[in-house]
Amino acid sequence: MNLINWNESLSVGIDKFDQEHKKLVSLINHLNLAMSQGKSKDILGGIISELIKYSQTHFKNEEDFFKEINFNESQSHINSHKAFVIKVGDFESRFKRGQIGLSVDIINFLKEWLTKHIQVEDKKYGEFAKSKNIIG
Repeated sequence: MNLINWNESLSVGIDKFDQEHKKLVSLINHLNLAMSQGKSKDILGGIISELIKYSQTHFKNEEDFFKEINFNESQSHINSHKAFVIKVGDFESRFKRGQIGLSVDIINFLKEWLTKHIQVEDKKYGEFAKSKNIIG
């Protein structure tokens, strides 16, 4: 069973970013499944690394889009991305050193952060782009 099920409440109305968000949802679901199946530290670490790398790629794509459309709330959005990368990067580092394990709390943090970020923050740039007739 998936931790996060994609639905229209997670759509920002821009196909490129919806597809990238679906990939992030898939990675979190994959991480959750691997944890629940008791997969090895190496497998879990690999999924975490992939999640971080893909998040950074996705965030860069969004931030480039903000410049293209002159999004007026870009700085707070970028700060949110940076805080996420720092937090998850710190978690990854501590996990790989054996200082912490993968826990339900961490999985729930990822789920909550991503869904709230999309539904609140990301929807703002979708609506902004639509209001400027850039999309839709």
